Amino acid sequence: MTKFKQALHFYFVQDAKLGERWLLVLGVLSALAFQQYTESSTPNTHSSVKVASFIPQTLTKNDSLLLIAEAQIGVPYQYAGKTPQGFDCSGFTRYVYSQLGISLGASSYQQFREGVSIATDDALPGDLVFFRSSEKISHVGMITRQEEKVTYFVHASSSRGVVEDQLETDYFQSRLAGIRRVLNN
Repeated sequence: MTKFKQALHFYFVQDAKLGERWLLVLGVLSALAFQQYTESSTPNTHSSVKVASFIPQTLTKNDSLLLIAEAQIGVPYQYAGKTPQGFDCSGFTRYVYSQLGISLGASSYQQFREGVSIATDDALPGDLVFFRSSEKISHVGMITRQEEKVTYFVHASSSRGVVEDQLETDYFQSRLAGIRRVLNN
């Protein structure tokens, strides 16, 4: 089996959820490219060109952050990593935000000092979630969604690479330092 076929097999058979995310990312990117093509190749006249209804008219910054972050799931952990070849926790969140031209501090502690504090119940995709070991901020991730009082976040785990976890587990709750909103919504 070629590497490409192995990758397809993994994404769509062994880890179907990851495959679904990649299809979503590819679909949105294709739709945006198509929309850009139709806008740039259409003469500037008053007759309106109907764009297919599946093409998103606007993609919010939060949606963009979410797509960028979820596309990194599976990237390995790398100490001081800042690229899709390998991330540490703050390198991951800094990379995701930088894709939208938003600058974050280099460490989780520096990022914790940015934005405004948000209650867990009010968290939105794109908000940063912070954890502490003893009294020191030591880890950061990004909220992806809330479903039935369960908050999910994506982060660069030192043992598992970039993964999505539930905030409500005992492990994360005992270390939760807070949630910060960097983007104005």
